[in-house]
Amino acid sequence: MKSMLLVFSLISLSLLSTAQVTQLKFTALLNGSYIALDSIRTKNLTHPGDTVLYWPDTTLVLGYVGINEPGSYTGDFSLKLLVENPVCETTKFQIITAENASVFIRVSDIAGKATIERKVFLSAGIHTFTYKPAYRGVSIVSASLNSLTKSLKIIYAGTEKGMPILAENGVDGNSNLQKTINSSLSFIYAAGDMLKFTGWYHGINAVLTAAPLSNALYVFNYSLNAPCPDEPQFIYGGQVYTTVQIGLQCWMKENLNIGTMVPSIYTQGSSHSYCSNNGIIEKYCFNNDHTNCDIYGGLYDWDEMMQYTSTAGSQGICPIGWHIPTDQQWCTLISYLNPGYNCNHWGYSGSDAGGKLKETEYNHWLSPNLGATNESGFTAFGGGHREAFGNFINFNYDGSFSTSSENTPTKSIFWFMWSNYEYAARQFGDKVLGLSIRCLRND
Repeated sequence: MKSMLLVFSLISLSLLSTAQVTQLKFTALLNGSYIALDSIRTKNLTHPGDTVLYWPDTTLVLGYVGINEPGSYTGDFSLKLLVENPVCETTKFQIITAENASVFIRVSDIAGKATIERKVFLSAGIHTFTYKPAYRGVSIVSASLNSLTKSLKIIYAGTEKGMPILAENGVDGNSNLQKTINSSLSFIYAAGDMLKFTGWYHGINAVLTAAPLSNALYVFNYSLNAPCPDEPQFIYGGQVYTTVQIGLQCWMKENLNIGTMVPSIYTQGSSHSYCSNNGIIEKYCFNNDHTNCDIYGGLYDWDEMMQYTSTAGSQGICPIGWHIPTDQQWCTLISYLNPGYNCNHWGYSGSDAGGKLKETEYNHWLSPNLGATNESGFTAFGGGHREAFGNFINFNYDGSFSTSSENTPTKSIFWFMWSNYEYAARQFGDKVLGLSIRCLRND
């Protein structure tokens, strides 16, 4: 069930609250059954600030009593960054607790993958830790005491790589630390601030924005074949395209159909193209029938598709904000559906990724359309392709999709599915082949 997308619904709750505290609770459903989210990140879009919740902590307590001044210790359990971001070597942070306690420390990347997890016993006082990140980018440090979790962000701008290091430097005992109501405020905001919630489940993320003024429950509903949450459809060249979210990638759900049809004539023994760099987007339609382009999309040779550049990942003839996917990005898609797929192999590999991409039944595929489930929502059609000699073959038998990656100066890499296989395959061929295109969004 990997080809799933988070879709959000918001249910207001009549929960007890004070005028100064709002509780936001998060849960998730998969096919009607409750599941455990990996993490929920909340970012204040109005004022700087963010925090991350990690399962099993699913309640975010918002307080709008005002922002604590830097350096102040207002709670019985606090987490404080001592070195201003970004850091180039090591950084320091403090955990403050008013009583002896077992604290769980977790360091993760921005996607929620843990790099350090450690349970430590801390005596009452201020404990200072030194942390050295393993790689350039953002790390999230969280400290959990019972059901309370504090988080902070560390931005590492250094170039040195290695194992992450976390070391405790010592404790400053402080008997004057007092428990206060602020100890339950894991994220402080002003009433009316716009918040951005990002939920993660098994590597899938989605986003919701809201300006909560009262207690609320956010339910993350996982559904199959769902559109990209912030762009379910768009218009390009006068045609409406829908989208589908597969893992972290946002794909067009239909084959691209843009440009003016040019006829293709079979010439035996001669690889050739009828497209040219004339400022007009040109396409082939199977059997030179424009109605096939209306259903199956255009068939494009590589240079025309790329608009006569050879840079992998170029926009090419895709709409603004989208691009021709690279071989590696197609590998990401296939490996998401079929973990362990060998993306260095030519031809068929893996088990069933092709079936998870193909439309079911026989409207656009010949029988047996083996293994077709369209579990991903990609809805691949068997549109056939144009051969290098100018003839058209394999209508409803194969669906072949270009990448923006070259194999040699005269050959490019493409991926395809066949009616009588449930596998997906990777191959290279002449750049004058006419193949289908699915654009990928620039996320």
